[in-house]
Amino acid sequence: MLSALALFSGCSDPESTRKSLGDFFTMYDAEESSIDRGAPLSHYIENNIPIEIAAVWNSDALTDEFWLGVQLAADEINAMPSDRFPEVKINQIDAAPFLASANYKQSYDGRYRNAAQVAASGIAEKILENHANVAVVGHAYADQTATNALLSYERAGILFLASTSTAERFSGMKAPLAFQLFPTITTISERAATFAKSAGVKRLIIIQQRSIYGSSEDPIPNFLKHLAKTGIDPIEIFSFQAKAGDNTATVARVTQELVKKLKPENLLSNSGLKQESAAEPGETGLFLLVEHELAMLIFKQLEMLKMTPPMLAASRLDAYEKVEKDMYAGFTFIDIYAPDRSLIAKRFSESFKKRFPDYEVTNYAALGYDHLRFLYTAFLCAESTDPGSVALNIRYHMPTWYGATGPYNFNQSYRNLEHSTVIFRQFREGEDGKLKIVTLDK
Repeated sequence: MLSALALFSGCSDPESTRKSLGDFFTMYDAEESSIDRGAPLSHYIENNIPIEIAAVWNSDALTDEFWLGVQLAADEINAMPSDRFPEVKINQIDAAPFLASANYKQSYDGRYRNAAQVAASGIAEKILENHANVAVVGHAYADQTATNALLSYERAGILFLASTSTAERFSGMKAPLAFQLFPTITTISERAATFAKSAGVKRLIIIQQRSIYGSSEDPIPNFLKHLAKTGIDPIEIFSFQAKAGDNTATVARVTQELVKKLKPENLLSNSGLKQESAAEPGETGLFLLVEHELAMLIFKQLEMLKMTPPMLAASRLDAYEKVEKDMYAGFTFIDIYAPDRSLIAKRFSESFKKRFPDYEVTNYAALGYDHLRFLYTAFLCAESTDPGSVALNIRYHMPTWYGATGPYNFNQSYRNLEHSTVIFRQFREGEDGKLKIVTLDK
């Protein structure tokens, strides 16, 4: 019943507000078209059939915890009284075979430049052929299938909650049935710039691995814009393209460049500032937009060289606890989940460990868990799985919803407006001399 109360919290009275919206309420209603996908919740309860939801992920990303988080949420939902709460059925869709058949790994070759679109089309076709699917949750972080599948979902009239897309283009398309749950590049860069300023950084070096956020989006302009507002200057950018399977050469190249830039005698010449206004070595920050594995190797090299500047990383999400031996005290990274952030996060962590003892509690697990529960709450608020009714309820009848990864608030928007879904975590030395992770903002 605790789960039931948590899911119900946040629903406003739909009937009193629907009337005031008039014709606008049916603007996105799939029942007004030939699609007719979805049904009232009473239909599922009376006929004892589950609500079917497609959960898309890429098994090649080696982060299957997303699916496990979704399954944990489904288990909790299905444990509630079935005479009052319809059950859910999760249809897992693996993007990996679709990407492989489209030769996505060779997308740098002109012959396969449309590989992401081809794969996304195949994924959408697979989902839409099952008419019982009323919603899609997921799509992995950087395989570019989320934005490319959006048009297919919109045309078919199915609800889509994109779990890890950072692309501004996604919400910019303003698809009425689509929501961007993950923080965008704008949100990440704005929060990062604010943190760098508060950390006393006066000069910043950005190390960028091209295409980390997808080949169609360059995050640097966003970061520069928000850094400029904080007064951090100068900013140097070192951009590189990593070769697959050749991390050693890449790390050596990046480390060599960093050593040159971080040496105290080079600070003046690199910055172009007069001596009296130049940044001191401790005021020089390092921002890494680098793949997780490469980031770990770079961190290790810097520590061996005793060069550990204030650092903020925006590399791919992963379980940083696994690699703390490669970190150093003061290293700070962007995150979207921390088990010590809230009571909800703590309870999720405990439930996940109990249900899946052989797996780590990762950001992806928390995302899958939150996003299914958020979707189910929207079903309850709309009293239906009709995509149009649910989408309108998310925008107009659901106040801020709180999950393990933080608050969700759409307020007539296509993406989550809560900047506090981005948090900062820092490695600090404990009394036993070992590093521990501390959540800076809760």
